[in-house]
Amino acid sequence: MVLGPVVLLVAFAFLDHAAPEAHEVYNPPSPDGKWIATLELVDNGQGLGQGMVYDEVHLHSPSTAIKRHGESGGDVIFYANAGGETLRRSPQLTWVNSKRLLVTYCPERIDGGMPGKALMQYEGVQIEYRRQTNDTQTFRNASVE
Repeated sequence: MVLGPVVLLVAFAFLDHAAPEAHEVYNPPSPDGKWIATLELVDNGQGLGQGMVYDEVHLHSPSTAIKRHGESGGDVIFYANAGGETLRRSPQLTWVNSKRLLVTYCPERIDGGMPGKALMQYEGVQIEYRRQTNDTQTFRNASVE
């Protein structure tokens, strides 16, 4: 009977879909302590050839927990598919002042070279982006379009 293998395949598919898991978490606070910029390397937990690793930056108050991952997460200001290039430099977060955050990223690390989400402002905080050229310390200003 064919039903047995189909049931096992469906059961396996449900077991293989885990919740997203964050690794390499970095949480620099703003100079005034009102905000936390959280950089995470997130594994979406899909498996079966649908798995993806991505860089994501959340901007939230210290008393607020991160509730959702991915491009649709409410406090996600930057989201980019790492495309398997996780050995390249991770994004860098720098608070310029209490209302200005700088996100520096390596386009070669991102699948397609451009982030999937890059907000320019969030709750009164201005967000700027710089693309890191190659693997050097030379940066050039770049607005994400």
